Amino acid sequence: MQSDARTNVAIARRLDELADLLEVQHASAGRVDKFRGAARALDRMAEPLAPIVRRKGMDAFESIPGLDMLARRAICQLVTRGSLPILQRLRGKLDVPTLLGAVVAVGKRTAQRAHEILGIESLEELEVAAHDGRLAALAGMGAKRLEAIRTALATLLGTRLTKGGLLPAAALIAPSVADLLYVDETFRKFRIKPDSAKRTGNADREPASPGHMIIHLVHHGHNYTVMEGACASGGGLWRDRVSIMYDGADRWRQCMVVTEQIEHGPANRLILGRELECRKYHAAAVTHKMRLLEA
Repeated sequence: MQSDARTNVAIARRLDELADLLEVQHASAGRVDKFRGAARALDRMAEPLAPIVRRKGMDAFESIPGLDMLARRAICQLVTRGSLPILQRLRGKLDVPTLLGAVVAVGKRTAQRAHEILGIESLEELEVAAHDGRLAALAGMGAKRLEAIRTALATLLGTRLTKGGLLPAAALIAPSVADLLYVDETFRKFRIKPDSAKRTGNADREPASPGHMIIHLVHHGHNYTVMEGACASGGGLWRDRVSIMYDGADRWRQCMVVTEQIEHGPANRLILGRELECRKYHAAAVTHKMRLLEA
């Protein structure tokens, strides 16, 4: 028998509530309409969707017209977890400091500071902060303690992903190198000319102190939060770091984009951990430009 929290009607009502809360908080009309449209699609379905999603994962949505990637991921979370983290945050029912303080080595005081100073509202956001240098900047955060927090979060979030069973076809759908480099380029343009953010329909810029600009962007079905990345001590081989946080099918992920320092040739932007893909992408772009010039 299908759980009450996972019937088509129940999922549709959650999506409607999410759309209403986003609208109240002045989210873009397009984003609100996507969730309301998904709710109406579920209302029209005669067959229960949850068993199909458990069996087929993201492939379950191929036969349902009008569902974009954001709505599909939200439905997957509702089916596998029975809850939607973004909805819980918007409802304001989460005691964020208590949630963060439950992580090994964090503690109540650090949790409070992370929430109030860094604006962290979830374990996923805490994990990003533990890797991009923001958490390390808090008073009393030593290297050993920071590493303990990273390890605890990796273990905790990994456990949460498999609770109730992981969808066979709903593993993380990572953005392409081209998409990530586009997001990086957009952020860097906004940093040079912040007013351009106001003229772009799919990006919002948060007020921030100089050098700490944050933008929120929707591109090809993914939500992105982009900010300055922490600088490595001594500079190293990389410079001009940009931290990109993006939503996957199961959790929020983070990557770092940098400029490679080389003596000769173009200083290309690289995604750490995907350097080879980036070099192939840049090489293909150069080849394409040369062909256009020769044509």
